[in-house]
Amino acid sequence: MKLRIKDIQDEQVTIEWDKVEGVQEYCVYWSDKDTPTMQYRLTTQVSQTQYTLKKATHVPHFIKVSYTDQNGDTVYSDCLLYTSDAADEEDSVDNGGKETN
Repeated sequence: MKLRIKDIQDEQVTIEWDKVEGVQEYCVYWSDKDTPTMQYRLTTQVSQTQYTLKKATHVPHFIKVSYTDQNGDTVYSDCLLYTSDAADEEDSVDNGGKETN
């Protein structure tokens, strides 16, 4: 599952992902760093395939989404990185393949 930036505003960023067949609920996680031992914090559980996250100034936002598959296994998305203090710079967002102009 690949995350994408849907919309960026001054105080929030909206992420989206493709619906997974048969999945009713997704868990959205946030961290301020991405290391092998880092524990992401559960932000929310949603049934839709997008989420709007309030941004913190000068703090990187590492975001992951998970769901439980038919076998009961947890499947995690790729990590999406957004840095709010550099919103106007193209390299501030790992846009998950979304085209930017």
